[in-house]
Amino acid sequence: MTEAELVAKFNQMRAAAPKGCKTAWEHLFGILFDHDITAAGATAAGIAKRAEPPIAAVQIADGRKLAHYVTVKPEITKQWK
Repeated sequence: MTEAELVAKFNQMRAAAPKGCKTAWEHLFGILFDHDITAAGATAAGIAKRAEPPIAAVQIADGRKLAHYVTVKPEITKQWK
């Protein structure tokens, strides 16, 4: 997955986030796509800067840190991966 594809997926996830849950979904993106971000040579800051609208990279970076400790429900993984 390229950085552009990751940005598109991030924008798609933010748009689909339930009301009041955008920050949680930004974390979820970091969790789900941690390996893809690394494989693409991308960074949380690069994705956040290209997001629509641009955001701070903290939420994505925090999600990436959490990726090593959490398991996402299969139905969520299937929906977004």
